[in-house]
Amino acid sequence: RAPLIRPGELAEGPSSRAFRTQRPVVLADIRADITCEEWEVMAAEQGYRSILSLPLVASEGSLGVLTCYTRDCRVFGADEVVLMETIANQAALAVESTLLRERQQARIAALEQRVAHLQEEHRITRRAEDVHRDLMRLLLGGESLERITRHLAEAVRSDVLVEDAAGHPL
Repeated sequence: RAPLIRPGELAEGPSSRAFRTQRPVVLADIRADITCEEWEVMAAEQGYRSILSLPLVASEGSLGVLTCYTRDCRVFGADEVVLMETIANQAALAVESTLLRERQQARIAALEQRVAHLQEEHRITRRAEDVHRDLMRLLLGGESLERITRHLAEAVRSDVLVEDAAGHPL
């Protein structure tokens, strides 16, 4: 569940405090911490007493928290906190790497789509230039309007109607 972040030190639990401060939060006994009063019943039902909440910090800030629970009251040693911070940092790097990879793949897909669109535009432009060149060759070669019109109709694979200035078919 996402950490509930509320204003004030006493208004938030250990996970949201770790998320907000980007620092580990250690509680040897949840029942002795007034910030956890609303979770005491749930903690008792689930059978935990001690909490170590570690932020998952990446380049863009906190991504979440890694929270460790113990059934008995327990003081986490400095070496244990450092070890769990290392694990949390590795998890944050993995999440951040995945997010960056997803963004990169989305950019690549968008660029591939743009390249395909540009290639299609290039193909159409090249085809138009070829048709124009062929028509100019026929025109400069003195071919008749009928021959030029037929060649254009074949090139564009469509019927072609040539009209005079008044709009009458030729």
